[in-house]
Amino acid sequence: MGILLRRVAVVPFGRGHLTNAYSRSDEIAITDDYGHWLSGSRLDFVVGHELAHAKNKHGRKKLLITIAVFVAVSLPAFALPHIEDSWHDVIAATQSLVDLYRGADVPAEMGMMQRLLSCHPGLWQRIEAISTGNVSADDLARIRADVGKIAAASER
Repeated sequence: MGILLRRVAVVPFGRGHLTNAYSRSDEIAITDDYGHWLSGSRLDFVVGHELAHAKNKHGRKKLLITIAVFVAVSLPAFALPHIEDSWHDVIAATQSLVDLYRGADVPAEMGMMQRLLSCHPGLWQRIEAISTGNVSADDLARIRADVGKIAAASER
C-alpha cells in the first residue's frame, strides 16, 4: 500500500474481551484474539483496512474535525452578549445550592484544607460565580443575607 509503518502491535484483548483493530498515521494494532475469529484472506482484509486508515490519516482527520466542530459550537457561546438574569433566577439558583448543600450535609463555609481537598467550591464561591457580572456587590450582599435567613429558617 506504499505506507511506512513505525510499529505493528498485537494487543491483548483485555477484560472486556473486545476484538478490535486500531490505526494511527504510522502504526497499526490488532487485538490478539483476531486469529480465533479470522484467518487467511479475511485477516488480511482487516490488516489492509487498518493500513488504509493509516495511509489516509483518518485518525488525524477525525481529531481535527472534532476540534473544528467544538470550536464552531463554542465560539458563538462566548461571542454572544450575556443575557441579564432576573433577580428571581439568581435567588432560585442560590436556593437550589443551599438545598443541595443542606441535603448533602456539606458545610456552607469551608476551611483551607477542605477547599484544597474538595472536588467542588464552597457554597459562597458558587453563589458568587452565579452572580458575577449580573448582580451588584450590594445585591450580592442582600442575596447572601436572604439565603442565610432561608437556610436558618429551614434548619428549624
